[in-house]
Amino acid sequence: MIRKLVALTLISAFITVCHAQSLDELYTSLIKQKREQISRALDLKDNSAFWEVYDKYEKKQAQHDSDAFNLIEKFKTKIESGPIEVQSMINMQAEFFRIEGRKSQTKQNQAEFFGHTLSKEDMFRFYQIDSKLDALIRSKIAEQIPLIAAEVKID
Repeated sequence: MIRKLVALTLISAFITVCHAQSLDELYTSLIKQKREQISRALDLKDNSAFWEVYDKYEKKQAQHDSDAFNLIEKFKTKIESGPIEVQSMINMQAEFFRIEGRKSQTKQNQAEFFGHTLSKEDMFRFYQIDSKLDALIRSKIAEQIPLIAAEVKID
């Protein structure tokens, strides 16, 4: 019951946060709240070894996210400027998949380090919470990305 309550608290905190003006502000706000939610859910306030590993992990993930934001801006510009070349869309899609692959690889690579700072149960719980919060972040970021309208031409 307590875990369900924690999960509901995590989700409701993230859903109500998204009043930032820019993508960077939105991301910064969500990442700050992510850290707070992880701290509360796992009671990690005094685990400095975990936070050192976590900060390195988030720094790597932030670089991948920055690459994704640059791609989003490039995509938005292409949509707003007129016809989009097919090869350009193929290239952007391939870059998106590469970014997602790097994010996933970072998660895998850090698992060993998190395992040295958390119990096995807390490590699994951390990755579960991390995945859920990442999904909420991705959802809020996705709201900022325009869908290709039917009238937009792809040459």
